[in-house]
Amino acid sequence: MKQEGEDLAEKVSKRSSPRPVVRILSWNIQTFGASVSPQREAAYGEILGQMLSTTRSARIMAFQEIANATGAAKVSGLLPGGTDRWQGSFTNTNDGMDNGFFAANDVGMDCERPLFAQQGENGRWRSDKEQMAHPPRAAHIRVGDLDFTLITIHLTFKGGDTRESGRELWNLMNWLAQYLSKDGADPDVVIAGDFNIPTKKGSSGGLTIEDFVGKHPTFGSPQATAGGRLAPWALVALVDEATSRNREGKPVNNYDHFVMTGDLYNEEYALNSAGVVPHDYMHSMEQRHGVLVSDHYPISAGFYTSGAGNDGRPIAADGDTACRVLLSMAPLQ
Repeated sequence: MKQEGEDLAEKVSKRSSPRPVVRILSWNIQTFGASVSPQREAAYGEILGQMLSTTRSARIMAFQEIANATGAAKVSGLLPGGTDRWQGSFTNTNDGMDNGFFAANDVGMDCERPLFAQQGENGRWRSDKEQMAHPPRAAHIRVGDLDFTLITIHLTFKGGDTRESGRELWNLMNWLAQYLSKDGADPDVVIAGDFNIPTKKGSSGGLTIEDFVGKHPTFGSPQATAGGRLAPWALVALVDEATSRNREGKPVNNYDHFVMTGDLYNEEYALNSAGVVPHDYMHSMEQRHGVLVSDHYPISAGFYTSGAGNDGRPIAADGDTACRVLLSMAPLQ
């Protein structure tokens, strides 16, 4: 990967004294299920093998568009080291584009659950399509002295109608406002995935993530404190480059992002580390295997796990009771 361009799986802000970093990768892998061709599987395996090498800091993957349990098993089998190295977090619902996590076994996943879905009497999980077409997944994560709530999402595309994607984002922000308002919730939250909405910097016109966030009654308040830092509950959207592709495989839209609370951004986020895995790297892999791997590129962001945070204070866990809060919230709220 380093021979193909800048290695975003390792990129962190330049500092005189390096600090331990954990990297989250997020990727819409395009309806990954039973019908994935051997060529696509081989290409995925090589790409994941390089991005998740034991010499790199990438230890958490957020996947979108896992079609079913068969797709989740295939993804698990393609991860380097398999179940000896990775743990999965996935619920198969009635939706054909589920979200899921895979994390290294040394990453603590305290609790996990789908959002906007509930289990019927027959045991089958069903999504609430009125709230969110593709049920998000949430987990509380611990790595070193860092802990945070991670949510992976895939907002509806709806033929490119950003208003529909924004309506789902609004529903998620309503849920997040409820979560953060509860005593014991972890103020460090990162949402990773395919938003089907551009950032302001990545937009070529039309509505942006900042437009929807700015109108929300909880998150639309002033984003900066008097000292110029983000307010703890502010939501900042990162990754401004093109991340989705057309049928010819060329980058076109800025759709995939990390959106995080100001509390996490101010303290543990490795500044300037978020971005898209180099386009040229993906293209070269696809040429070798003779297949278009996905209509999205992976994105990546890094977080410090110990030492002093960006605010100069020691990084420390602040979500000891976050699982109680996360698991106590009603399925559809």
